[in-house]
Amino acid sequence: MVTAKGVRPAGRTPFAFLAPHASATVCCYFPRQSNKGGANVMATSLRDVLRGIEIFSSLDDETLEAMIAGGATMKTTAGGSIVEQGAMGGGLQLLIAGTADVLVNGNQVRTLSEGDYFGEMSLFDDTPRSASIHAGPDGASTFAISPARFGSVMEQNPKAARVVLSALARRIRELEAR
Repeated sequence: MVTAKGVRPAGRTPFAFLAPHASATVCCYFPRQSNKGGANVMATSLRDVLRGIEIFSSLDDETLEAMIAGGATMKTTAGGSIVEQGAMGGGLQLLIAGTADVLVNGNQVRTLSEGDYFGEMSLFDDTPRSASIHAGPDGASTFAISPARFGSVMEQNPKAARVVLSALARRIRELEAR
């Protein structure tokens, strides 16, 4: 059963995220304010994690906050499917807890750990997933950014779009060199 939950700040529309599999729980992510002078504790730690990903590392705080405000966390039980090879859409997902196995044509090719990400190509094209990702033995939590949200943020900040595209090009070249 897929459930959604979150805190809706005044004036914000909830992020709609449909989990394709019954093993996933989707939680809408909305930054919460702490009692310490209004510091945004949840968004700060997620912002730091996103900043550690090359394609987001050079983005300013405002752009990263916009990404976070429109993202969602998803928890998947052990062995559950996060994405399936051949499925459409889903956007970028960052593994924030646990591990996940990458399977291509049913064969495990890699294990992802916290800080790894997948689906970055789906932010730019509308082609089927090239691999399945299944949660590891302790389950997995991911933070997802939809192509629509990503596109909206990039349209509002063309400089950020150039930074992201440059980082993505470097990543593709690294993968091709393997």
